[in-house]
Amino acid sequence: MNNIKLLIADDHPVVRDGIKSILAGNPKITVIGEAGSGNELVEKCDMLQPDVILTDVVMKEGIDGEKATFIITDKHPLVRVVAVSMYERYHDIHRMFDAGAIGYISKNAEKEEYIEAVERAACNQPFYCRRIQKRLQAAGPNMKRLYSTVQFNDRELQVLELLCKGYDNARVGQALELSIRTIEGYRMKLLEKFSTKNIVQVIVYAISTGLVKIDEVVDDTDLHH
Repeated sequence: MNNIKLLIADDHPVVRDGIKSILAGNPKITVIGEAGSGNELVEKCDMLQPDVILTDVVMKEGIDGEKATFIITDKHPLVRVVAVSMYERYHDIHRMFDAGAIGYISKNAEKEEYIEAVERAACNQPFYCRRIQKRLQAAGPNMKRLYSTVQFNDRELQVLELLCKGYDNARVGQALELSIRTIEGYRMKLLEKFSTKNIVQVIVYAISTGLVKIDEVVDDTDLHH
């Protein structure tokens, strides 16, 4: 996707300036606005209609990044939110995904990871920087215990693998030679298994438990197609 409209939210101006400087040389990304709080983020999103948002999780004034993400993804389902945080605990990662975020990167992530996070989010593809990937993989045993009764058939696994690569329903259907309606049915079954409305939670389970290998996701060569 070219000309990605990006909104950045963090309660520290120096952090926002740092992120802008990281992304400044990328011709595909245009920073269209900034917010210093969760409340301002919601207002700016309503006003500016960005493609992607990079938001801090914890902000001192008003609502935090988690609450803002929940409001935004509910009101604007086509806006993709990526969390940017110093917090790398699984609990913090999981609650942002539960709020509707499509990605999560550490504030200590590499420059190229910031760029990739924005580009992948714009293509509706989940992204986690290397530090967060390690956290997710470390959570695997707990995730297996939490969802010990969940089972998948072969077709559900095929659909899940493609969803982990960021394929939308149409592309999954095309790859598996099935109708979009059929894929929507499989997607709903996956959500029901985990009692969630957010497919990213299912994807996190698949990656953290090794059900889908992490390199199969992060090395997807179809990113720019």
